[in-house]
Amino acid sequence: MNERLIVGLMAAALVASIVVGVIVAVRAPAVEGAGGIGSRRHGYAVVDLVNSIDAHTASEVAARLQTLGKNRRVKAVVVRVNSPGGSVAATQEMHREVQRLTQKGVPVVVSVADVGASGAYYVACGAGRIFADKGSIVGSIGVISIFPNLEVLFGDKLGIKTKVLTSGKWKDAGSPLREMKPEEEELFKQRIQAVYVQFFDAVKSGRLDAMKSRLADEGKDEADDAALERLHELAQGQVFLGDEALALGLIDEVGNFYDAVAEAKRLAGLPDDAPRVADENIMTKILESMGVPAAESPAGLANRLTAARMEYRYLPGGILE
Repeated sequence: MNERLIVGLMAAALVASIVVGVIVAVRAPAVEGAGGIGSRRHGYAVVDLVNSIDAHTASEVAARLQTLGKNRRVKAVVVRVNSPGGSVAATQEMHREVQRLTQKGVPVVVSVADVGASGAYYVACGAGRIFADKGSIVGSIGVISIFPNLEVLFGDKLGIKTKVLTSGKWKDAGSPLREMKPEEEELFKQRIQAVYVQFFDAVKSGRLDAMKSRLADEGKDEADDAALERLHELAQGQVFLGDEALALGLIDEVGNFYDAVAEAKRLAGLPDDAPRVADENIMTKILESMGVPAAESPAGLANRLTAARMEYRYLPGGILE
């Protein structure tokens, strides 16, 4: 009996040590193409900002940026952007983390793929340099707020009637169950303008010098007032192709992802063969591939489509994505 107990304890200890070793190996930062896990070479890291921006996206991207900022091997970061934007607060959360990295002296270069619009462009403005391909869609500086009205559908078509009781007259402002009142519309317009100013200020902080440089190249007045006037003209929600965005000062270079990587290495003083540092949590990717977190529920989808919201989003085709 004692021998069996000893053997069992030894087996359990062996299994535990293997599990701990696997966890440590999986979670440890690795350097691609430089000897694998445990390599100590300095390099650059890549963060992907793709699809619509929401709270989950912001949480993942912001956490990754923070992790990279603590990794001494990461000397530069390339943010690969392919997004039409999305939630206001989520956008601002990621923008702040990009700013923190740049303020720590870690060069951040953005590479725009197909789309770097609205909230995605907001995030990009926190970086030191922005690259985009000639055919990339860039810009859409502005705010969109959607207020569906289902009153006719529910009442006349489906025969559904609702009664809403509130503690104050503003509690159900923007409700999809009735027509919006004029005073509610005015209130939302004020809120939209307020978050627009926040967007404009972020672009001004990140791009004003580039605007001034472009004006100087054109032989025009490069004073702050002239640059601000141009920025106001470009911040009415319109989008631009990459080469147009370059000419206007919205981006710094026309180039692809690899051009952005080369620039990040140059800014960080890394050699051309500096490796990409990969610190992805493999277990997280495995769980996500198994559906954890779960896909959005029908109720969640319905809420997203019918709820009033303000967004930094390029949305030319309507509310259905």
